[in-house]
Amino acid sequence: MTTTLLRYLMRFLFISFALMLVAFLVPGFSIRSYTAALLTVSVMAALAALTESLLNKPISLYTPNFIGLLVTALILYISQFIIHGVRITLIASLVASMLLTMLLPLISRGDLLNGLKNNGQKSNYPSKKGIK
Repeated sequence: MTTTLLRYLMRFLFISFALMLVAFLVPGFSIRSYTAALLTVSVMAALAALTESLLNKPISLYTPNFIGLLVTALILYISQFIIHGVRITLIASLVASMLLTMLLPLISRGDLLNGLKNNGQKSNYPSKKGIK
């Protein structure tokens, strides 16, 4: 498995965990299982790609502007009708969208995925050689 594919898979799994965390923190938002979270992230990615192709604008979870927040909230709200085990109110989808927009850049920066080096770039963290 290539490093790039592994990074995307790890990012997908971390986004699912972030979604579960947000569902735990936000009242009015519940996800029954981790499988439902994985499916929700898949549906969110598909709906975001569809929205981007219709609007000819890059709008995704990583877009920290007002339109990106609204589109993400709408995608979260619509996903409850597609996936069994996900329930979210409209207000909770707005709050969850804001939290996800704050959490996901941490994942996309690669700090959490630092063990998988990207094309030989040096790590920002000190090596473990001098640590006893």
